[in-house]
Amino acid sequence: MPQVAQALTSSAIVDAIEAMAMAGCPPNMTDQAWFALLRDLRAFTRNWLDDALAYGWTMQDLYGCPRSGRRSGLTGVALLLDGRAVENITTDRITLVDGTGYVSSFYRRAPGCSKPFDRSTAVMIWDRIIDQIDEVEA
Repeated sequence: MPQVAQALTSSAIVDAIEAMAMAGCPPNMTDQAWFALLRDLRAFTRNWLDDALAYGWTMQDLYGCPRSGRRSGLTGVALLLDGRAVENITTDRITLVDGTGYVSSFYRRAPGCSKPFDRSTAVMIWDRIIDQIDEVEA
C-alpha cells in the first residue's frame, strides 16, 4: 500500500479529504476537533504538500495514522498541526509555529540518525475515518 499512497496526486489528496469530510464526524471525535482536523488537512495540502513531496516526505509522514489506538510515532504531521502553521520544510524537518510564536519540529528521522522513522504501517487518515464511519453504520 505505501507505493499506492505515495503515488497520490495533490488533487487526489484534496478529493480524499473531501470524501472524508462528506463521511462526517467519527463517533470518537468532538465536532470541534473534527472541524479543526479538516481545517488543518486542507491548509497543509493547499500550502505545503508539493513542497513536502519535493523534499522526499512520504504520504505516511504527512497524512498517516495508526490503524487503531494512538501510536504517535505513526501519526503524520498534518494530523498534529492543531491550528499551528507550517513555517518551513526541509529534507529532514517540518517546523511548526503556534499563535504565540512557540516553535516545534516534526522530524523525518531522529536527529543524528541516518535512517528515517518507520511509518510504513500507517494508514491514511481518510481511510481510517471512513472505515470508522462504516463500522458504526454496519
